[in-house]
This record gives sequence, structure tokens and C-alpha cells, in this order.
Amino acid sequence: MKVKNLILMVGILLSAVVLSAEDLILANGTTYKDVKITQTTPIGLQFISEGKAGWVDFRDLTAEEAQEYGYDPQKAEAFEQQIAQNNGNMVQTQDTPPSDIPDAANLDPQAVPQTPENTQTIDPNQQQNVVYDPQYYPNAAPVYYNGWVNWGGRYYPSYWWHNWYWGNHWVNHNGRYYPYQYYHHHGTWYNGKYYPYHHGLLKENQCKENKPHNMSYHQHPKYTPGAHRDYHRPATEQHSAPHEAHHEASHGGGGRR
Repeated sequence: MKVKNLILMVGILLSAVVLSAEDLILANGTTYKDVKITQTTPIGLQFISEGKAGWVDFRDLTAEEAQEYGYDPQKAEAFEQQIAQNNGNMVQTQDTPPSDIPDAANLDPQAVPQTPENTQTIDPNQQQNVVYDPQYYPNAAPVYYNGWVNWGGRYYPSYWWHNWYWGNHWVNHNGRYYPYQYYHHHGTWYNGKYYPYHHGLLKENQCKENKPHNMSYHQHPKYTPGAHRDYHRPATEQHSAPHEAHHEASHGGGGRR
């Protein structure tokens, strides 16, 4: 009898564990499993699921799910307005890359000297001159360039700096804002490991400029308020982001923050 009760109690506990590890389910039914939220922004979530990075706009979640993750339409609109005003660049002159550089993305100054030949000096006040070079960032894979960036008088491994810099940029596509790295099919670092994005936007919608270019290539339309205020309109009328339509339902998403 005691054994039977113990088995029953274990079953109840296991059920509770399963229920507590809720999946991240989009309004269209797409599910992401084993989700770890890596960044929460006013307009959506960066996360890792099944060994890959991902991005979801709060408006692609149910209203209840979005609110549970802190979605506030007013804050989202203010954030998008700021993105538009800055032409997608959210890097401030005083900002610096994280100091906890993963070993795989770091450089040894003894092996790679910090010389003028190996260094790109970038003035934080002249960011319009910063160029994105696709040759260093092929789709969904990190590439390590043996060079340095001097940003505000401090040296950073070139790859790490560019990964941080472009990770703080946004691209407008069909009226929605997407993380720059997601749009360009790259990835993100989490706990010292690199995770490529699931696939980014559909290939026909990704950046067509395969040459070095700056943010002026990605035009940001004048911001029109209201994109988040109509979030609760009927689902059949809601905008469907092109990348979500391309996901398979098997990409499901687990645990809460």
C-alpha cells in the first residue's frame, strides 16, 4: 500500500514538473521546446531552443503569453520609435562590448599584436562610417578574424566587437523590426557558446547586399504610431511575420524564465 502511494505521489510530482515546463507557443500554434530566454526587449524575445537561437515578436504570441513575458504596447511603440529615429542603430557612444569574451572568440595579444596594421580604429562619434562586411559573417556560423578594433581607446577582438555592434542593430522589414543578426542569418552567444539562428527570414527576404555596406542600406520608414495598439484585433486580421510561417511545428519551446 505504501509502495502504491509512493508511486502515485511520484506520478503527481512528475506531472507537476511537466506542466511547469511550459512550451513557448505562438498564436499560430508553432511551438518551441526547451527554451532559454537570452534577452527580453520591449518588442520581443531572443531565446535558445533545441541548440539554435531564435527570435519572436510579442505580437506573434497570444495576448496572455505576451503579457506574461512583460509585453507593454506603449513601451514597445516607444522602443520602435527610437529605433526608427536612430536608423536601426541602438549603440550609444558610451556603450562597450561585454568584457566576458568567450575563449573561442578571444585573441591573445602576444600571438596577434595590437598594431596599427592589425587594428581598425573606430570613433564612437562617427558610427555612420562603420561598415558591415558579410565576408566575416557567413550565414549561421561564426568566423574569427585575427585583428582588433579600437573603440573609444580600448582594444577588442575584431570579431567580438562586430558581433556585439551589429547585435545592437535592427532591420525594418514589412513594417516590423527584426534583430540585425537574425535578419542576416547569423547567431548569438550564450554562456560561452555560439548558437546560429533557426533560419532568419525566408531567403528571398534576406539582405540582398552581399558587399560591405553601412546602415544607410537598410532604410527605416518614418515611424507611424499604432502598430502595437491594434495588437488585440482578430487573429485572422493580424500581420503574419514571414519567418514564422516558415517554421515547422516541431520547433517547440520550453521552460519559462
